[in-house]
Amino acid sequence: MIKRLLLPFLVFFLITIVVVNIYLWRNYLLIQKELEGALANRLISIATAIAADIDNLKELDEKRPYFDQLIRSMGIYNIYILDSEGKIRYRHKQLKFLKGPDPHLALDRPAILSALSGEASATPLYKETEVYLKSGYAPIFDLYGGVIGVVGVVADAPFFSLLVDFERKGLLLNLILILALITISIGFAIVLRRISRIEENIVLTNTFAVLGQLASTVAHEIKNPLSIITAAADRLRKRPDDQKAIEFIKEETKRIDQIVRGYLSLGRRDFKGEVDINRIAEEVVETLRPRLSDKRVGIELKLDPKMGKIMANPGAMRQVLINLLTNSYEAIEEEGKILIQTGFEKGKKLITVADTGMGIDQKEFKRIFSPFYTTKSKGSGLGLFVVKRTIESLGGRISLDRIDGYNTTIRIELPDEDTDR
Repeated sequence: MIKRLLLPFLVFFLITIVVVNIYLWRNYLLIQKELEGALANRLISIATAIAADIDNLKELDEKRPYFDQLIRSMGIYNIYILDSEGKIRYRHKQLKFLKGPDPHLALDRPAILSALSGEASATPLYKETEVYLKSGYAPIFDLYGGVIGVVGVVADAPFFSLLVDFERKGLLLNLILILALITISIGFAIVLRRISRIEENIVLTNTFAVLGQLASTVAHEIKNPLSIITAAADRLRKRPDDQKAIEFIKEETKRIDQIVRGYLSLGRRDFKGEVDINRIAEEVVETLRPRLSDKRVGIELKLDPKMGKIMANPGAMRQVLINLLTNSYEAIEEEGKILIQTGFEKGKKLITVADTGMGIDQKEFKRIFSPFYTTKSKGSGLGLFVVKRTIESLGGRISLDRIDGYNTTIRIELPDEDTDR
């Protein structure tokens, strides 16, 4: 169970991380694009302003205080001035590089050439030693409109603080998500393990409770026939030729067998064979007739000779009729009648058990098939549960019907497997 639930959770969390990263990366690219556009225009504007203030390339050092003030106020990284041949005539910050000439100018070559052709241009954003850099170049014109050089303005990290901050926060968010995934996964696994143990304990407790109820019910139902058998045995000890006592023992032994078979049928319904419903109905009535004689109860059999046979568990079907007939008998207080009828209707085989007992309310009918539910003081509450389970296992259904002259009518519908009909 833990693996079954944990795997979808991990997949969901991983998908969340991927979606968040895609969202962050998309926003990162949009911010970068917007910043690049805005910064390119700003750098070109600064470079153009500086170029407009330069008449020639000879006395550039005299403008150093102006350039120094411009760098401080604008927060730019460096200023370059190159002649028409691309040679550096002025570099505000004298930087030393271990690997030859200034790498910025090599990277900025396309923008420098564009400015030398008379068109201001900006470089793409690039990263040099963990620092973002971007340059803007503008041409320097002489009095006749010829290009005598270019001014390059380089911006560094302070210009891109938002971009750097966004990148760091993105990495931090990813780290938090991964740690959260690990933490939540461990907690989720612990919770699921505890839930699994609780469920196992509940199932075990319910199993023991059901077994206890079954044991007490079986013991209660077998107690009466055992008492009769004991009494009959005592009579036989005194009078060995007492045939009535022998019949008592046989009848009560059969009754115990029926009770045990009824409970076994709760779990074992795999065996099926041809079952003659009419014959079983006759046998059940004959078996229970001595017991029914305690009251003035008449039994009427209306069995359709064309009923044929069905594929079912013989013991289970026998128990179905025993339970229904017993319930009908117990519902009659002093005298009454019971009807057992078989037949056909709309392609279904029908079994009907009706009685003139106390009757069943429609609302109560839905509950009487629940296990351990009973309205009798000494009932087990399993009889009708066994009936419903048996009928439904055969693809049939059980319902409450109405026949004139009877208070309760149980109707059983079974599939008609006789294709010749």
